[in-house]
Amino acid sequence: MDIRASEDVSADIPWFSVSQSMTMQYSLAFGLLLFLLQVAGPSYAQPALTPPIVAPAEVASDGEASPAPNVPAEGTPAADATLPGDPDAAEPTPPAAMSEVDEADQSLLDQPAPESVAADAVTKEAIEAELETTPLEEFDVRESDEVWTISSRHVGSRHATIESLQYRRRIDGGRWVNESASRFLSPYSGPGKQQTIFLIHGNRTPETKAIRRGLQTYDQTVLGSRPISTSIRFVIWMWPADQIKGQVRDVRVKAERADLHAFHFARLMTFIQTQEPVAVIGYSFGGRLAIGAMHLMGGGSLCGSRLPNTPVSAVRVNLGLVAPAIRNDCFITTRTQALYPVQRLFLLHNSRDQYLKLYRFLKLDNNTPALGYTGICGINRLPLSRDHIRQFDASQSVGSDHDYLEYLTDKRIDALARQNLFTGAPLSPASQMSIGAPIQRLPAASIRLSP
Repeated sequence: MDIRASEDVSADIPWFSVSQSMTMQYSLAFGLLLFLLQVAGPSYAQPALTPPIVAPAEVASDGEASPAPNVPAEGTPAADATLPGDPDAAEPTPPAAMSEVDEADQSLLDQPAPESVAADAVTKEAIEAELETTPLEEFDVRESDEVWTISSRHVGSRHATIESLQYRRRIDGGRWVNESASRFLSPYSGPGKQQTIFLIHGNRTPETKAIRRGLQTYDQTVLGSRPISTSIRFVIWMWPADQIKGQVRDVRVKAERADLHAFHFARLMTFIQTQEPVAVIGYSFGGRLAIGAMHLMGGGSLCGSRLPNTPVSAVRVNLGLVAPAIRNDCFITTRTQALYPVQRLFLLHNSRDQYLKLYRFLKLDNNTPALGYTGICGINRLPLSRDHIRQFDASQSVGSDHDYLEYLTDKRIDALARQNLFTGAPLSPASQMSIGAPIQRLPAASIRLSP
């Protein structure tokens, strides 16, 4: 065989074959470009109905990478799919509106700005560093307050009684003593009133870290620079969220566990006797657990089961959700009764969260985005009045990290949480306006929050 002939064989290819080959290459390149644009581009997120928490355009570095994304499990039942023909799920929500109460929220945040955004970031980093290095026994607790841990980490069956949970109370010197369910549920006998606050941690949180995050929240939010005047019973709710092998398997298993342990939390909540609203803060998968518990308390079914032989809950809940890892239309699809026990709903979502952004690409919940990424979808169909719902986009305050400490150490977020979740929190005069105040339409541009 003539080698030179074989080398020159390309010269004999017809011109249309070359053209066809080039066309195919351009088509592949164009297809790849479309795919990259789809992944990198904005999701079909529903716009927030309340002002986003936004810092100026110049934002400090997001810092170190956060743990793996917290996303619900695959293989949800058919009822978990987006409802066909649901106008609220398919169409954009109405333009953002602000009531006089929202304006009061904004006034709380119009505080003197630091010299620069970088200075504000340095302050947050300093607070985070101090909180992370402080020994657990050195966190102070006021004499009028109580700090508890209630753990369902060792409980398997969803039908377990509240007596099977582990109760511990913090006493002098940072020591923990075992208590009983009856001791926790006994009526408050101290001076004035007492409010109970639950914190439910997120995924990949061992017991020691859960306690640390709880004490940090108590230190920053309850005490802070302007301590809440009401006596507080602060409860760290712990569920089995330690990291397991395999990133995808980890988040799928934890989504199932969050739904399972929602039964334990809901069952305990039905036995709490108080005239004061109980505040519940759920972060990431902890938000999923909290929503599931509220749904059960409202008479709903979860994982094919309801709360058996349990009295109807009379407690009213101020529910705070921080970057919750659950579908954004859950309140109108899979957790339709979650807002029946809720008096106020306070949601912090993050349209820059690099992990929750991946939620809809993982073929979970019919490719529905995460509530913690977009905010509430289908708000017009919720049983809770809009005047009792506050949601804010914290993206330019906390950056793209999925990190609870970023929210905890932000003073603006702390001010919003105090006003919307806790009784006895110091309020500005404007914030005491009537809930039924007329609503004013906002301009198209979002209100930005000064640092």
